[in-house]
Amino acid sequence: MKRIMKRSIRRPLSAWSVLFELEHMTTTAFKEAGHAVYVIGEAKPEFGAGALQLLLKGKASGKPPALDLDVESKRQRQLLSAIKAGYVSSAHDVSDGGLAVALCESVFGTPYGMDLHFDSDPIAELFSVKRNRGLLFLSRKMRWKPLSLL
Repeated sequence: MKRIMKRSIRRPLSAWSVLFELEHMTTTAFKEAGHAVYVIGEAKPEFGAGALQLLLKGKASGKPPALDLDVESKRQRQLLSAIKAGYVSSAHDVSDGGLAVALCESVFGTPYGMDLHFDSDPIAELFSVKRNRGLLFLSRKMRWKPLSLL
């Protein structure tokens, strides 16, 4: 059994995937047009030590938001189950730079783009460094099914 761990150097405890089987490895890039994109976790206006703070103030200071290990563990188990079932085509953690960076990284090197629509504050949604957040890109067979099925 091989163990593969994806980790952020700056935030090693907020890794989004620990895999035990190579066939369950899911990349971060969009795979095809028309996939539903879901953001998992809530955004709060927490920008400490994040990219937006660095851009606006010229320095990153303060404490990054705390990580809830219970929530993280539950989300990782749910994510792996959804990947094994074939519901998830790709996934990405939300960390430095917030959702904006995660979305951009997901289209780098692909011919795809996206239209974004937010029900809440787009600044908090795009740049919050709140932990326990991630992106799921659902396969076509999950496109119109409720996310609760994951």
